[in-house]
Amino acid sequence: MKKHPFLLALWSALYVLVGSYAITVTGSIILRTIFNEETALVAFINSILHITILPALVLLPVTLFVRRWGLSLLLIPPVIFFAVAFLPHLLPKTIEPPPQNAPQLRIMTFNLLAHNRDFTDVIAILRESEADIIALQEVSIQAADAIQSHLTALYPYQVIYPGGIPGIGILSKYPITDEVVWRTVLQQQRVMIDWNGRDLVVYNVHPMTPISSGGFNGRNREIADILARIALEEHPVLLVGDFNMTDLADPYRDITAQFEDAYHIAGQGIGYTYFLRGIPLLRIDYVFYRAPFRAFSARVGQKGGGSDHRPLIVSLALEQ
Repeated sequence: MKKHPFLLALWSALYVLVGSYAITVTGSIILRTIFNEETALVAFINSILHITILPALVLLPVTLFVRRWGLSLLLIPPVIFFAVAFLPHLLPKTIEPPPQNAPQLRIMTFNLLAHNRDFTDVIAILRESEADIIALQEVSIQAADAIQSHLTALYPYQVIYPGGIPGIGILSKYPITDEVVWRTVLQQQRVMIDWNGRDLVVYNVHPMTPISSGGFNGRNREIADILARIALEEHPVLLVGDFNMTDLADPYRDITAQFEDAYHIAGQGIGYTYFLRGIPLLRIDYVFYRAPFRAFSARVGQKGGGSDHRPLIVSLALEQ
């Protein structure tokens, strides 16, 4: 039976569309494999590839079913990339419980959203986290006032530098014995905490978003500067915050050469922390740790309290 010309034209258009998509995504994977993020295009690819590969998971079985072998071949690399990069995080993990007498520490990082005015829910989220240390980003003056008014009894040690998007702060149940904040594009923070007689350094960081004027190179330089500071530390270090990067980015590779990603070790699922109009989009908030700590629990909060981020809560055990 002869096919209707409209159906033939529609099928041809779909064939071209799927083929163009497959070539683009496969080419993106090849580019990021060959080049690093000194090329802005590669940095951009690393920021969106986790989203752009998803249609291939549906299109590959469809093209196989209709026997379009050429399209299927082009779609195989994105599917393989997904399987290697993301499938292990979707599989259930078996996490060893901490040693019975190991000291435990719960830490939380949460970007409050600078223009958020939903302080009742924010305070409830912070309180219900039961975290020992909370790292905050995008702390407005109003948010700082609300936190100091309602949480000082629970978190008697607070170092907050409010100021909208650059605003940053740390809340602690343990004494803060030293602190410094420095300004790059946004603010970065380092505190020393007396954790039951042990000195613990916490870096609370918020590198610039790559969609700002400094771009990806600016963000990457800020993270490199933070790592250079950490290299001088003599005490155990936790590195937490909103990094404005995905786990495909080059700086993520640089960080995880020295630290463990708590959510990848002890969380279940992809762990998106940034939402766009309620839709999970990116994982850009992290808790990084290294020996003598080990993560045994990591979860993303279900509520954002008016923020476009969700809090990340991690439980660590000190193993000696």
